[in-house]
Amino acid sequence: MSRNGYIVSLMPRTAIVGLGLDARLLRRRYCLFTPLPTRPAKGLLIDNGDQAGTAVAFAVLTGSGAEFGQWQRFHDPRSTFAQWLFPTVREPLRSQEHVRELAADDELWQSTLPEAVGLQLPARLFLAEKTLSGR
Repeated sequence: MSRNGYIVSLMPRTAIVGLGLDARLLRRRYCLFTPLPTRPAKGLLIDNGDQAGTAVAFAVLTGSGAEFGQWQRFHDPRSTFAQWLFPTVREPLRSQEHVRELAADDELWQSTLPEAVGLQLPARLFLAEKTLSGR
């Protein structure tokens, strides 16, 4: 895969059709792999195709299932919001107020767009703050 393969994979289906491209893009199975800073061969694998496997990966790193529950509470609402918002990338840019209304959840809006998501992780995930940051 080329180094631009990931960005191409984000192209909306409507853009592919609109440009008359003969391309079939597949969803990536793995959401992410974050290596441990102290042991890069080990880390956290988040698998879009195996929720139970992802839960086990969290438990192996943290010693309990609590962190996986935190991940789900953090990730799932943002994923739903992104799935709705993404198809609008070919439309005229929407106002911040309009997108906030579409989020239909003030807490989700505040924790997703006005403040960088990366700043939210340490407050919401013990794993992100301690284990994966190497602290």
